[in-house]
Amino acid sequence: MAYMLEHKEEFNRLEKQSNSPGYDYRQELQDIVVQDGACILDAGCGTGIVSRYLAERFPSTRVVACDFTLSLLEQAREAAKDIPNLIFEEQDLTQLTFTSEQFDLIISRFVIHHQNTENRSKLIAELVRVLKPGGTLVIIDIDGATMNLYPQTPAVAEGLRKWAAYPEHDCFVGRKLPSLLLEAGLMSVSWRIETVAWSGTDNQEQWEMMRMILQNASAVHEKVLGGKEKQERFAIEYLECMKLPQSVYFFNKFIVSAIKPE
Repeated sequence: MAYMLEHKEEFNRLEKQSNSPGYDYRQELQDIVVQDGACILDAGCGTGIVSRYLAERFPSTRVVACDFTLSLLEQAREAAKDIPNLIFEEQDLTQLTFTSEQFDLIISRFVIHHQNTENRSKLIAELVRVLKPGGTLVIIDIDGATMNLYPQTPAVAEGLRKWAAYPEHDCFVGRKLPSLLLEAGLMSVSWRIETVAWSGTDNQEQWEMMRMILQNASAVHEKVLGGKEKQERFAIEYLECMKLPQSVYFFNKFIVSAIKPE
């Protein structure tokens, strides 16, 4: 597994994003219920902001947060050092070292779209394996992020076509999640969609977030788009398009939950 946005500034970007409109983890998880003594897994925890929220909201539970990106884990541990019921572990989500049927609740947020098809299947299978019978898996992910911008320059349109075809990333994975969880053997699959949208006149915060994404992912974008010159041109023109007063930027966020049969 690899995280394409690995960068020294990524911790700050993710923390800021999680507190911005459209990425409100509190709203996403407001309906979850767990029993005292439950064991919760935050799979692909990033900065640990959701892990901290879960541990503080449910102080009588044990929260395990795992990620593959060491730089984020180190910062996440420091941010949560005063929370006694929260621990962090380095884990490859496609090859978890946890024993089977260990967790009552598993949350995985904005992780699946970073996987190719093979790793996606392995990851979901591993989450199902370590989930207790009767336990709940909640996956939150995007559908159309970055893609749904208009107007577009020719360079932006070409770059988005290449990005959509990149096999190591799936910008439209959200719509696939209900089927993927059913195929993995889960039941009682439910889902809802939240549409996140900005126009050119009210998207300064999202513009800044996109600027940071394009910066932090520049190495991967060079590979996908065909060189540094094309990557730089794409980034400049994409941000210019977002600034247009008539611009429209949106994506759908899928919040999907399912239960493991007993």
